[in-house]
Amino acid sequence: MNQNLGKSGGPLDVIARWLVAAAGVALMAMMLHIVADISLKYLFRHPIPGTTEIVSAIYMVSIVFLPLMAVTLIESHISVEFFTKFLKPSTAHRLNAVVLLITFIIVTVFFFATFDQALRKTASGESWETADGYIAIWYSRWLVPVGVGFCAIAFGRNLLRAISALKKEQP
Repeated sequence: MNQNLGKSGGPLDVIARWLVAAAGVALMAMMLHIVADISLKYLFRHPIPGTTEIVSAIYMVSIVFLPLMAVTLIESHISVEFFTKFLKPSTAHRLNAVVLLITFIIVTVFFFATFDQALRKTASGESWETADGYIAIWYSRWLVPVGVGFCAIAFGRNLLRAISALKKEQP
């Protein structure tokens, strides 16, 4: 596992750090928003309208999807090595490259699907109904393809590194 995000100073590391920072800002904003909503609700009987919708459509989506690139770059996705720990290292490396290829394809397909969804929601001006009216959330639909797209780029980089390492292993 590579825990050196940002140490190399490469462009992908810089982008990943900015995405993690944005997710951190969203987390702090969510906490402050919820505290303000609860405080206003119980102290003045006037909560902030649309808090639930804003938290679920913007803050939580940011917190989940924006850091995916960083998680991928430092190879911290969940993995189970129940079967692969018994394989020869060369076989395990080849299997890892195959898994990275399959994952890269799946994440790329997911990117295009979420990009299409974001385009459609933007065109329709998607909004959610709240107790006090409507709140526009179409712009939050772009957070998913941004996070997933950069995650796909990171998987592509990891795949290229795995292929390069396989080529070096062969005599």
